[in-house]
Amino acid sequence: MTVKRFFSDVEVEGAEGCFTVALDGRNVRTPERMPIRLPTMALAQAVAGEWRAQGNAVVPDTMPMTRLANTAIDLVAASRQKVIDKIAGFVTTELLCSRAEEPADLVKRQADAWQPLLDWAGERYDLHLRVGAGVNPIEQSEESLPGVAAVVAVYEDFALAALYSATLASGSVLIGLALAEGAIGVEAAWTCADLNDAWRAERSREDPEMTRRREGMRAEMLVAGRFFELCRPPS
Repeated sequence: MTVKRFFSDVEVEGAEGCFTVALDGRNVRTPERMPIRLPTMALAQAVAGEWRAQGNAVVPDTMPMTRLANTAIDLVAASRQKVIDKIAGFVTTELLCSRAEEPADLVKRQADAWQPLLDWAGERYDLHLRVGAGVNPIEQSEESLPGVAAVVAVYEDFALAALYSATLASGSVLIGLALAEGAIGVEAAWTCADLNDAWRAERSREDPEMTRRREGMRAEMLVAGRFFELCRPPS
């Protein structure tokens, strides 16, 4: 939905422990009418930039940073444990754990790209997931789900919103966590998430629907990666 542009000036303002964005002196609010209070100046400037870039109409689809900020405030803050549980639940279908049995080049590509992230999760979180072959999800230990939930729970609301978006787009909570931690960059994260589809596309004529799906997923990963960066306090 678009609306006619209703403001002229966009300013970032400091508030107690946060930053706000004001349109003609009035603070921007979420769809649930909550004031947008942002944790860093960098994120506030990015949100303000999206509002300044609007033309004669305000087009929400062109404002991904604002959208994720709204999600953090309206959804994550209101249902934090539910979001944590949804993210952690991806460990039961973790992309990096389900490997191909053949052909050999796909098996090698998966191992080369995915095993380093599994090793990283083991070292970083003492989280050791089982790997197996086949199309069905690999059964994990009873400790894996609460273990991932405990890791996810340390994130504040804004980073948690980006983590949910990255996990949903990639199908992997480990890719989401590695991106959030800065262990991998966003392009590397997308390469891991898109590995199977990219391999298929190299060997067959990709249909337009799959192309649109992959492009949409990549865009979500790029936004999440940028949002993580903007949420980090300046060093």
